[in-house]
Amino acid sequence: MKTPLSKKLPLKLVLIIPFIVQIVGTVTLVGYLSYLTGRSAVENLANQLMTQTSNRVRDHLNHYLQIKQETIAVNYKAFQEGHVDVTNLNEVRSHLWQQATLASPPFVTGFANSKGENVIYMSLPEEDNIIVREITLPDIFSNKFYRLDNRGQKEQLLSAKTVPLDIRTTDWYLQAREKKKQTWSPIFIDQTVPTLVINSLYPIYDQSNNLLGVFHSGVRLRSIGSFLSQLKFSPSGQTFIMELNGNLVATSTQDAPYRNQSNYLTPLNAKNSDNPIISAIASQLEQEYSNLSSISERINLRVDVKNNILFAQVEPYKDKYGLHWLLVTIIRRSDFMKEIDENRKITWLLCIGAFILSIVVGIAIAHYISQPIERLNQASSDIASGKMTSTAIMTQITELQNLANSFNFMANQLENAFETLENKVKERTEELTIANEKLELIANLDGLTQIANRRRFDEYLKSEWQRHLREKQPLTLILTDIDYFKRYNDHFGHQQGDECLKKVAQTIASISHRSSDLTTRYGGEEFAVILVNTNIQGGITIAEQMRDAIASLKINHPRSEIADHVTLSLGVFTVIPNHNNTIEDFIKTTDKALYLAKSKGRNCIHFIQSDSNQEKKDKLSDYLLTSEIDDHEDLFDRDKDTGNEINL
Repeated sequence: MKTPLSKKLPLKLVLIIPFIVQIVGTVTLVGYLSYLTGRSAVENLANQLMTQTSNRVRDHLNHYLQIKQETIAVNYKAFQEGHVDVTNLNEVRSHLWQQATLASPPFVTGFANSKGENVIYMSLPEEDNIIVREITLPDIFSNKFYRLDNRGQKEQLLSAKTVPLDIRTTDWYLQAREKKKQTWSPIFIDQTVPTLVINSLYPIYDQSNNLLGVFHSGVRLRSIGSFLSQLKFSPSGQTFIMELNGNLVATSTQDAPYRNQSNYLTPLNAKNSDNPIISAIASQLEQEYSNLSSISERINLRVDVKNNILFAQVEPYKDKYGLHWLLVTIIRRSDFMKEIDENRKITWLLCIGAFILSIVVGIAIAHYISQPIERLNQASSDIASGKMTSTAIMTQITELQNLANSFNFMANQLENAFETLENKVKERTEELTIANEKLELIANLDGLTQIANRRRFDEYLKSEWQRHLREKQPLTLILTDIDYFKRYNDHFGHQQGDECLKKVAQTIASISHRSSDLTTRYGGEEFAVILVNTNIQGGITIAEQMRDAIASLKINHPRSEIADHVTLSLGVFTVIPNHNNTIEDFIKTTDKALYLAKSKGRNCIHFIQSDSNQEKKDKLSDYLLTSEIDDHEDLFDRDKDTGNEINL
């Protein structure tokens, strides 16, 4: 009786079949796992991409909306400090016009008083001149639009519309009166434009807590939609913003977030949008969250819209003034799966190719392995027949095995040697890197004051000069000198003089908070501060802060002729680099300003305005004439401690 083991199989077939099974099985399994991994990777990639997009939208909103809140905060401060009498509409007009001229378009700022009057100044990209919209007594239902000239005077009546709406009954005015603090208005539709608008609000009260009016700065939400439309993060990706009540705020598709019903515009709920993707996402959110305000953190959704899988990410957006929106980012899975599906087809073709190739290779390998065995079998047969000399083939196989063993041993030794050498090279490289970093730090650092040295000053100024030359931006340099420092050294000794230099250096370095600004020890008791993208007003402000900060240290200086403590003299110069001026001229002019500050009694600031900035100089002169900075006149005209005048 024959058993299964008695069935004879050719040696080549025994070698070929397992080889083919292993190759084909491995390729098929790898292909399938690659497909599953690809789908998972696509979802992870989509989530990461949506997170990045949401972060970009969040950053834009933080910057864009914060400007509006800062605008009304400035207006409120001007009212508190008595610079603006809100009961005098002409004075309010002057203040708002000055504000609009200094702002970059698009910019909208206004004031609505308790009498129903409302003035709004608009600086728009499509207009060369500022536009003012007025509602004034006796007709508080008449909206008039004027174009202003360069002096803020009405130049042309653009339009006049009658809107039967008392501004004091609007949702945003009532919101300001109810909150009694800086806040946001509800989103409303400006029927005269038309567009969705949200106002930053700051209600104004008199000493008897009577509402005088509301400072407001409007945001046309279609500008947010324009930003969303510029986000190109996937071929068919979309983003939109919605309120907690489901109404649309803005969309990347630029679809109008409102409906026209009987010639009157009303907000559009996202689930009622004509865009099927927005509608589907909004409906899914409504099903999963009965109260959208319960979404307190970022969530991810998978939504099937007409056999298209959508990845959606919803993230709440809040600010300290009460704003609460939902940022929604959407990506189609098909945007990424197309390549994966193509790869799956390629995988199956590779499997077929691997099957054919494995058969060919298996036959070749089986022949290679079976041939020596067949020869050994023949040698055994020869020995059995009495041919005892047929043993050389076995010796040949032994030599191959010894050769493999020797090679493996050599490779192992070589691998260990390379690994040891690589570790040593890595250690030496790390040591060299650390040493270079230390040398670089030492080369650019003043040993006494621990701030940047003159070498670093020269390198950085040269670099920033070239950058400002390309970008045509103002560059400001401040040179400062400790007044009567030689006398201080002579009186207290060099050790205490060094301590004084350290304190002054660290204090000056702490004034400018921007990482792009550089404070250096210029030489001896002289320091230099490079302020990038900074105009002359900013330079004077920083210089004054430096002078005040050093004065507040109250470092005793009995040998000074101007104060009982250590003081500074400062020179400030601002220039927009061009090919007609040089770094040497820049430093020389700033040094001249420092010399003039010292010659005018020390403990003061002197600045020189570059002629190449004449247009900005004229704007500065106009700025100094406004009542908005009357309480800062000492900053530019007079030294606070000694009363010495600063030559403007």
